Amino acid sequence: MKSNKIIIGTRGSILALAQAEKVKEMLIKKYDELRENESFCEIEGFEKKNSLEIELKVIVTKGDKDLRDFTKIKGTTQKDLFVKEIEKEMLENKIDLAVHSLKDMPQNTPEGLLNACFPMREDNRDVLVSKNGKKLKELDENSVIGTGSIRREKELLNLRNDVKIKAIRGNIHTRLKKLMMGNMMRLCWLRLD
Repeated sequence: MKSNKIIIGTRGSILALAQAEKVKEMLIKKYDELRENESFCEIEGFEKKNSLEIELKVIVTKGDKDLRDFTKIKGTTQKDLFVKEIEKEMLENKIDLAVHSLKDMPQNTPEGLLNACFPMREDNRDVLVSKNGKKLKELDENSVIGTGSIRREKELLNLRNDVKIKAIRGNIHTRLKKLMMGNMMRLCWLRLD
């Protein structure tokens, strides 16, 4: 790392950018700690005087381009819809590392790459967003809840087997727009702070 610069590959969604920004902050903090360590600074090409520069590079994936209805994608075996193009850029040395949501990762990592770390989750709670502000236990029978997660669907039905689940795809803004347009009454996703 002669230039003290790292390029992080990420998708362009609000969630992906927030995750990549968090990793960037963690790397800069650790780098600054290591700069204080004299033995680390003896590595050839390391410039102690330089701070770490990190660039976020947005990469559009097949999953970002393909805006078909989620139900058409849900049954697909392509687990790499949101990572393949990013992995390709890493294999071509156009980026140094990538930040992904674990749910988007295929089981097998391509040759030449590795899953180097998994930062700790800050908050793993889900949230329910509704137009009328009702909580899950207050919903009417047959209320419609939109989610893009099979796990959330199962958990919701376990808590309330009298609600209807509708598959939904898209980023947070797209989902909120669908909620406001009346396509469904509630949405459920991972809590973001």
